Amino acid sequence: MKRIFLRTAAGTLTAALLLSLQGCMPMSPQQTAERMAANMAKTPCTAASVTGQMELSIGMNGMEVDTTVSVEESLVYSADPMQAYMDLEMNYELMGIRVPMTLESYLLEEDSKMVQYLHSDDIWMCADADTSMVQAGTAVQFDEPENLTFDEEVEELDGTPAVCLVGTLSGDTLSPILGSMLGELAGSREQGGDLQEQADLSGVSADVRMYVNKETCLPIRMECSVAGLDTVMNSMLAGSGMSYTVSSFTMTTRRDTSRTPESIGTNVCPMP
Repeated sequence: MKRIFLRTAAGTLTAALLLSLQGCMPMSPQQTAERMAANMAKTPCTAASVTGQMELSIGMNGMEVDTTVSVEESLVYSADPMQAYMDLEMNYELMGIRVPMTLESYLLEEDSKMVQYLHSDDIWMCADADTSMVQAGTAVQFDEPENLTFDEEVEELDGTPAVCLVGTLSGDTLSPILGSMLGELAGSREQGGDLQEQADLSGVSADVRMYVNKETCLPIRMECSVAGLDTVMNSMLAGSGMSYTVSSFTMTTRRDTSRTPESIGTNVCPMP
C-alpha cells in the first residue's frame, strides 16, 4: 500500500512538474505573434506614436527635385466603442525650404454607421467610413508568419524584458498609418474621406522588427522599412503631370500606454 501511494505521489509530482515546465517553455516566433495578436484584440484601446522619414524625387515638366519628408503621427484606436483619432504632421524639405502639412482625422459611429471627419488647412470634410479602418488599427497580421524569426541578440528594450520578431507586414496592415499620409502627399484631401480607397496598398510591404514585451506579450516598438510606395503614389497622381520616386521610407512606431478610449472622446470633433 505504501509503495502504491509513493508511486502515485511520484507520478502526480512528475505531472505537475511537466505542466509547470511546459508553461515556462519559450514560445516560437509564430506562437509569440499569435499571442500578441490575441492580447491586442483584448486591449480596449490601442495607441501609438509614429515617426518616419521618406527620401524621394518629385518629377514634373522633365525636371526632378530631391526632397525629404519627415512624419510625426499620433494614433488612437478603440474597438468598443468603435472609434479612432489620428493627428498627422508632415514637413517637406524642398530646395532648402520647409513646407509643413497637418491633418486630423476622427472616426466615429453616428446614426448606426461609421463616419470619418477630416480637418486640414482650416477645412472640415466628412465621409462614410468602414469599421475595417478601426479594426486594422487594433491588430497586427504578419505576412508568411511561418517565416518569422527572433533576433536572438535582443533580450530587452529600454530596460523592459523583450523579444524581437523579424518578419514582413503587408500594405493593408500598414493602412492605418499610411493611408492618410499618402493622401496628404498626393494632395488628394479635396477628395473627402476616400483617402484609404485611393491608396491601393496591396503592392506595399515592409521589413519589420517588432519588439514584444515578454511579460504582457504586447508590442512595445515596431521598426519598418517600407517598399512599393512608388506605384501607389503615382497611381494617386495619375493625370497630374507629376511623378514620385521613393528611394527609402523608414518608420518607427511606439506603443503609447497613456491613452484610453475615453481620451478619444476629449477630442470632440468641432465640425458643425
